[in-house]
Amino acid sequence: MEETLIIVPAYNVSNQIKSVLFRMKKYKRNCLLINDGSSDNTLEIIKQENFRVINMPYNCGVSQAILEGLKYALENDYKYVLLMDADGQHNPDDIDKFLNALKDYDIVFGNRFDSTISIPTCKTIANAFASAVYKQVSSRFLPDVACGYKAFKVSKDLIDYLLMSKGYSIVYRLVNYSILMDIPIFNISTNAIYYYNSFLGTRTNEVNALLTSAIELNNIYFKLNDLHEKLNTLLEKILTNQDIDIILSDIHFYAFYINAYNSYIFQASIDEVNNYYLCNYKTLN
Repeated sequence: MEETLIIVPAYNVSNQIKSVLFRMKKYKRNCLLINDGSSDNTLEIIKQENFRVINMPYNCGVSQAILEGLKYALENDYKYVLLMDADGQHNPDDIDKFLNALKDYDIVFGNRFDSTISIPTCKTIANAFASAVYKQVSSRFLPDVACGYKAFKVSKDLIDYLLMSKGYSIVYRLVNYSILMDIPIFNISTNAIYYYNSFLGTRTNEVNALLTSAIELNNIYFKLNDLHEKLNTLLEKILTNQDIDIILSDIHFYAFYINAYNSYIFQASIDEVNNYYLCNYKTLN
């Protein structure tokens, strides 16, 4: 446990952060909060609860916030890093499962879609889209590509690779690194917590990061020209806030841009999505 740093980026989460920190008290000496330029009293709450914190001077985005934590981990000789959100979606009770898995695996991903908790249909389909994109590029089934609840062994090569991350891309660049370096990913079931009084779409910058990272992986390693064209067409639609209509891994996906939230709502046949997971889960772990 002493070898592990838990990095928690936080941006305007004053309504949730106190309860999250309360549930993480037993891990306090391992935690590093990154206050990403919050305009509310997130920073004050973190200080009141006496958690270690790095304060970013302005909102730099989740990738930069996490990278500050990774630099700290490298400089202070931590062997492992665990990433989790500060908004309450990631259950602190699952931390020990990640730490135990790190004894045998270099990279561990949380999987929100193999749990007993009911998942909002729009999030299930958005996640299936991300999984299907990476399945097309790499032929590897990753059940929850976008989950920010991840843990991994620290190495300078990995940190150097992740340092090139922007926006939300750090989540996907970790996927790319594991594929490029042929490092097995161990998936563990984790219960996500969703708040139904808030909009549950997928932010445009997240879809942008997904497609940009998948294109990068294809260009570097797989070089599938037809797929390159298909993914670039998708990215162009995202950059211009157009709706999406595409078939990936036998799922017909539709995504509709919601201007008020600068986000997308994904739709598809839930039977097609369930069949995709059913056919691919047998390849895991």
